[in-house]
Amino acid sequence: MDRQEYKKIAEVVIYLAGCAVNSQVPDKEKFSGVNLEDMHKFAEFHKISALICMALESAGVKSDLFLQSKGISFSKAARFEIDSLELFNRLEHAKIWYMPLKGFIMKNYYPAFGMREMSDIDILFDSSKAREVREIIQNMGYETTNFNIGAHDVYTGKPDKKFEMHRVLFGFTNEKFNNYYHDIKSKLLLKTGSNYCYEFSKEDFYIYITAHEFKHYSSGGTGLRSLIDIYLFMKKFADELDYNYIASELAKLGMTEFEANNKSLAMNLFGGGELSDKNQEMYEYILYSKTHSSIDNMVRNKLKTRSKFKYVWERIFMPMNQIRDSFPFFYKHKILLPFLVFYRGFRALTIKRKYILQELKFFMKAK
Repeated sequence: MDRQEYKKIAEVVIYLAGCAVNSQVPDKEKFSGVNLEDMHKFAEFHKISALICMALESAGVKSDLFLQSKGISFSKAARFEIDSLELFNRLEHAKIWYMPLKGFIMKNYYPAFGMREMSDIDILFDSSKAREVREIIQNMGYETTNFNIGAHDVYTGKPDKKFEMHRVLFGFTNEKFNNYYHDIKSKLLLKTGSNYCYEFSKEDFYIYITAHEFKHYSSGGTGLRSLIDIYLFMKKFADELDYNYIASELAKLGMTEFEANNKSLAMNLFGGGELSDKNQEMYEYILYSKTHSSIDNMVRNKLKTRSKFKYVWERIFMPMNQIRDSFPFFYKHKILLPFLVFYRGFRALTIKRKYILQELKFFMKAK
């Protein structure tokens, strides 16, 4: 598929997404002649297939590929809803504070159930109770696939269920973000009707989802679903927000310019506005970051701020802040740090071999 064809498919999918999130019936003429299989592949990349399926259905168009994606999204949404409510009840009973994050909150702002696709449930929790939480989730039939390694613990269940229990909101990926959210509890509000469930204020939630998008945007790339999240959030709460507070916090995080362009792009793209030159530049990056590997984007973005020598040095000898978040055992027992290089080398040759080979390929290509 050439660049022109890809761009045409993107325009059609974005048009359909705009119709879906604005509860409008699409004009069939807008997407006549466009291959549904190519549209589905593009929508799958951006995790908006269920949403596009609903737009097509409202126009009287049915596709087995899209219907399958919609069915998967509905099934996951139902399972996640049941299991998350059970987990929340158990955490309340155990007197452990927690806060659902990202998609679990955003799904409520979409026009229809199952419209926002999710691959897992992210929850911030009292990390001092990590072992108790592990026992609770294992008693729900989940297996522990990652514990006390990195910023979150991971629990998986069948079929295709996953909880990511976050000890912190941001790890080593951005020291400024990590410092800003270090004392996270002070920013939270107790949710009405609960004793242990917390939530952000609307302003702080917006800052958080913007920061989360910025993290992905500046590393391996992001997708259209994040822009849809921003669009729907602003559509619902734009008249209620304290913009002076938001501006001051964005400045602390160094996100003032990014947020302005990101929000503008989201509102114009799905609200029918004209894209500015800055919008267009960001749009192109988001659009074509999905035609390249996210590993490629990560390598190219890192090399914008460091030499190839420094890049290799940091990949072999991790900075201490990265060790703290990714390998807390070695960080706690610093006498063992020399062995971390060998441990990571072993992982690179076994578990992460495919990833490392791709990273090396893109590193060698980079100028």
